Amino acid sequence: MGDQSPKAKRTWEIYNILGEHEAKMQQLEAEGKLPKATPKKKRRVEQSESSEDTK
Repeated sequence: MGDQSPKAKRTWEIYNILGEHEAKMQQLEAEGKLPKATPKKKRRVEQSESSEDTK
């Protein structure tokens, strides 16, 4: 891994940070400190995309 470009190194840093964040969010959710993951966000995105398609 010593021959990675700075961009590749940064990509892995971000990937690792996101993995840590996901693990922490799952832990908090399991402890009941967060509401369950809401699929509403996805629906909103799909609605906005479909409304753009119809324009």
